[in-house]
Amino acid sequence: MGEPGVQNLQHALEEDGADPTQDLIAALADHGEMRALEPIVRALESATKEVRWNAIIALGKLGDPSAVGPLVEFLTDKDESFRGNAAKALGEIRNPSAVPALLDALIDREPSVRGFVAEALSVIGDPSAVEPLIQLLDDGAYEVRKAAATGLGRIGGPRAEDALRKAVSDGDDEVQYAAERALEALMRKKGESLSF
Repeated sequence: MGEPGVQNLQHALEEDGADPTQDLIAALADHGEMRALEPIVRALESATKEVRWNAIIALGKLGDPSAVGPLVEFLTDKDESFRGNAAKALGEIRNPSAVPALLDALIDREPSVRGFVAEALSVIGDPSAVEPLIQLLDDGAYEVRKAAATGLGRIGGPRAEDALRKAVSDGDDEVQYAAERALEALMRKKGESLSF
């Protein structure tokens, strides 16, 4: 899409009273159109659920740290899909300013959201997430334990390594596999070989 096409999309998004379509938001985000950041942030207030949902996803794709504040608000939304997508978008932005809100969101009642939050924390890579991720290795939902194990492998450190060595004995095969892969990655970083 050329510059005139991007400008037309951006103009349509900025029209007063217009509720942007999900295709419009996605097209601008796919083109990394940073001029569309403000209208996409405004789309978070749309009355249409799909528009808000796509705006969250688009802000993650754009990756601009100024979107962290508006996205953090969705971590406490009543709709779990908004909470999960906000966590994913914050992970895509990779800005450490999102870490405190993500840490607070680790207690979400929905396992899928806790898993997305764990993934976001691991992508950001802030060492302050290690202890909370270790605690998630005891979560009742295997997908949360799996995300925590993967995150600990990305962030690393002695405490993460110790926790992962225990997690390879998890009762779930997927969690065991994630913990093994995470340990292997940590050992490669350290230049050591892994033995169980």
